[in-house]
Amino acid sequence: MAEAFEKVPPKSRHIRNALKSGDYLSACEWIRGRMDEDWNPYLISKFLTPEYRPNKLHELIFLLDTSVYVTPNFDKIFDNYVIEQTHGTTIVKTYYDDDVQQLIRAGGRVILKVHGTIDAPDRMIFGRGDYASARIKYAAFYYLIDALLLTNTFLMLGCGLNDPDFQLMFENFAYRFPNSQPHYMAYAESSHEEVEALLRDTRNLKFLKYSKAHDHKELEQSLETLVAEVEAKRVEIGANSSW
Repeated sequence: MAEAFEKVPPKSRHIRNALKSGDYLSACEWIRGRMDEDWNPYLISKFLTPEYRPNKLHELIFLLDTSVYVTPNFDKIFDNYVIEQTHGTTIVKTYYDDDVQQLIRAGGRVILKVHGTIDAPDRMIFGRGDYASARIKYAAFYYLIDALLLTNTFLMLGCGLNDPDFQLMFENFAYRFPNSQPHYMAYAESSHEEVEALLRDTRNLKFLKYSKAHDHKELEQSLETLVAEVEAKRVEIGANSSW
């Protein structure tokens, strides 16, 4: 957003202050309004044109072999990698598709893009109005996410704490089912114990803290360990026919 801000003079104080304080939703609304017809081409130049390639973390996440991935990312790096690795059998769906529940029940591998995709820039969720509109117009999709939260354990990787969708989903889950098992979030930033306790109480999230030194090497090593444990558990389940 800071880069986009430089493209839309004058440098208004309210936008600069929003960016500094982390109020990216408001800043995005104002910047998008100023860029007008240049907004979608700008998004494409940032999320599609660079032709990003998958890295080791993408590979490890895929090797965890989950059937449902929930991602706020607009780009297609992970989508394309998984589709290639699964020979085109993985289906990518967004918050505005009306057949998502059928695919979940069918048991195939699905990537759910909760904020949309660069394939449809006009429907990408960026600002405050986008979030509010999506929750009402596509409420069924969020009911589905609620069901997944209730029946699965989420491991959040590369996500921030301030995303309005994730904040609301986890808070609703925590208060509806206060005695349920927690979900987990890999987190590289420093945080106070009281902050972590608050997030455990209000979102039922437990932090898996790691150092972001050396390009998040500790996270990569931890995922490698988890992948090995998943494979060992898969072998055990197969040997005991306990699926």
